[in-house]
Amino acid sequence: MAYNLKYRFRFESVHGITYEVRLLENGYSGSVKDRPLGKAPVIRMQEADPFRPTCCELTLECQVDGEYVDLYTTDPNQYKVEVYHKRGASAFTLIWQGFVAVELYSEPDIAPPYDVKITATDGLGILKEYNFEQSGALSVREHLWNILKKTGDSHPYIYTASRLREYGETAADFMDVVSINLDYMVGKTCYEVLAELLRSMRCILTYHLSWLVIREVDVEITSAGALSVLFSDYDLSEPTTATTYALGKSVGKMGVADMWPVGSLTRRVVPAKKSVKVTADWHLKDGAPDLEDWYYQDDATTGAPPRYLGQLGGTGLLYTAISMTQFTTDIKVTVKCWRGSVWQNYNGAPYIKILAAYQSSGGSTKYYHPDTGWTTDYPPTGDEQAVDRTNRGSDPSLAQEISLSIPSPSDSYSGNLFVYVVGHLVAVWDVDVELVTMRGYEDLLVIDNGARGTAEDLSITGAREIPSFLIGGRFATGIWANSSTYQIITAFSDGSNTNKDWMSLTALAYAKEVAAPRIEITGKLDNPAVTPMQMPPLFIKSHGVWAIMTSFDWEMGNEDIDFRAVTLPTASLTVGSETITSVADNSGSSSSSGGSSGGGGGGISRETDPVFSSSPASGITASDIAKWNGNVLPAVSSSDNGKVLKVVSGAWAKGAETQELPAVSTSDNGKVLKVVSGAWAKGTDDTGYVKPSGGIPASDMASAVQTSLGKADSALQAVPSDYKKVVLCADEAAYQAITNPDSDTLYLIPET
Repeated sequence: MAYNLKYRFRFESVHGITYEVRLLENGYSGSVKDRPLGKAPVIRMQEADPFRPTCCELTLECQVDGEYVDLYTTDPNQYKVEVYHKRGASAFTLIWQGFVAVELYSEPDIAPPYDVKITATDGLGILKEYNFEQSGALSVREHLWNILKKTGDSHPYIYTASRLREYGETAADFMDVVSINLDYMVGKTCYEVLAELLRSMRCILTYHLSWLVIREVDVEITSAGALSVLFSDYDLSEPTTATTYALGKSVGKMGVADMWPVGSLTRRVVPAKKSVKVTADWHLKDGAPDLEDWYYQDDATTGAPPRYLGQLGGTGLLYTAISMTQFTTDIKVTVKCWRGSVWQNYNGAPYIKILAAYQSSGGSTKYYHPDTGWTTDYPPTGDEQAVDRTNRGSDPSLAQEISLSIPSPSDSYSGNLFVYVVGHLVAVWDVDVELVTMRGYEDLLVIDNGARGTAEDLSITGAREIPSFLIGGRFATGIWANSSTYQIITAFSDGSNTNKDWMSLTALAYAKEVAAPRIEITGKLDNPAVTPMQMPPLFIKSHGVWAIMTSFDWEMGNEDIDFRAVTLPTASLTVGSETITSVADNSGSSSSSGGSSGGGGGGISRETDPVFSSSPASGITASDIAKWNGNVLPAVSSSDNGKVLKVVSGAWAKGAETQELPAVSTSDNGKVLKVVSGAWAKGTDDTGYVKPSGGIPASDMASAVQTSLGKADSALQAVPSDYKKVVLCADEAAYQAITNPDSDTLYLIPET
């Protein structure tokens, strides 16, 4: 079927521009009906991060009772609204289109004539009514179109304003070259899935005759207001192509700028934030077997869980096989069991044994028991784990848990892992098998900008490189991969950063958005241009600075635009520290720090972790840390510029690495080394240290002590291994004043 014109509404604005609103119905075959409007339409853009949805509010004059009641239908795409304009004898030009939202229809119960209010939307809201379905690994462009096509067929292109790309590729390739599997979000709405994908790319989505995906941290906009964009078509038949799109207008004095204020504009400072935290899971589907996937061998009566092992004194067995591409991590097996009322009257001690065998594809086999470890001897022997004799009934919440961690056999060959649960006079309710591994990362960036507030936490898809043992052995989703080879992508770039992993790139982009104050501009604008605008501009240039529209109400009769805009992020930053923490109950954490000022135009850079060739094998000790506060430092001169401190044979020494230290002399005895504005400086107290209230965490100490580690992030787990926090006391008296010292805290006292 096809859309055909059913109702037509015309009016003229105060600037002499003729507008025509067309209401089309799918499958309509009657004549066109010209009808009056109750008042001029309003086109509105709202802010609903990461979306900027648009709608057109219409007030139709009803001359016959119930004239427009047929607009209330269950089909969200039954009625289409198109808005056109023209000046003089020129042809009508389409400026907006969408579908009537049936839930936004209202009609008074009075005698005609009366007004009926309807709202047509761009369709983003309807995505909340569709659940995301399993689709596998698709390119970014395919994911966007698969979801956005559900809004209807009125929007033929996606325009992308971004320089985001896989490292070594071009920005034009990103939508086609980079793929991701989003099946971990199956069951969520398409609206939620699209929102997470956009937030992960630090993009917003709006409608401007076509869909616009804008990454505001690295948009390219000319002085004339033309935006550099990439576009792809609805049916994916065209490759992504670069072009420009006129979306910006200048705002200022009458006759000088494109637009000028109606009354006055209000400018407000949006405060900067001092830190951002980005979290990303790996979204691993481990395929661990449940009890129904276990094979059962016993002399007892079989049946649904619980499975009884060892009735009448026998020994029963549950076992399963797990295919492993590589077995390079630990396996945790948890058995929920109890003696059970079935055998309450039988003698003998109930027990559970958990054993394992690993059979390689080459035919060799190893066996594991906690008492013997991995061995080629069969069968593995050892003591069993006793089960409580208490009758726990049949309530699984009362079941006793017995766990065993099966360590990696340190073999990298492919094969099958067999897990055995041997029981005597016990009932087994559930057996759980999981890989002991990190599930994701948390990345905290602290910005040296003097701000007080912290940005909201950002949860993204993507993250750092996934460990190799999770590829093949388990099914990983939410990881960026090459669309042709499906190899994991580990390096990305954008307009400010080069060769970064996805989490770092996202964290840096987020930091750039909040690290410096931004100006919010609100008020009303008039558009007196001889050439009518298709839609209100998405960018305005005020006082020489570009700002992006976050919301507007366009009164089409008087041409007024009531708007809110925020200046684009343009900060040059210093990242004071970065803390990378693995996200899982059974994982460790690691930290690194460093940073340098970004280049002009808002560039951001951060130094990578230094590598040192000479250092103690076991890491830094508490006594080594204490030297940080004293004067036990080697003499330096200008020839040492760029060198760093490290520990060699228990003493501080200079290393030819990346951190530059200030020159010192005997007059500096007793002074401490600290960080001021991202550079090393000397001081007599803790002033200028980058630290939160309550102490100096390992991430802030890293620049001073990491030079002695000889390792990257993982080494900081042992810096120092006995402490969780480091507190710098002002003096001996401050330390003595601590009434309840924390045993997990290392207290440092400057030398007098």
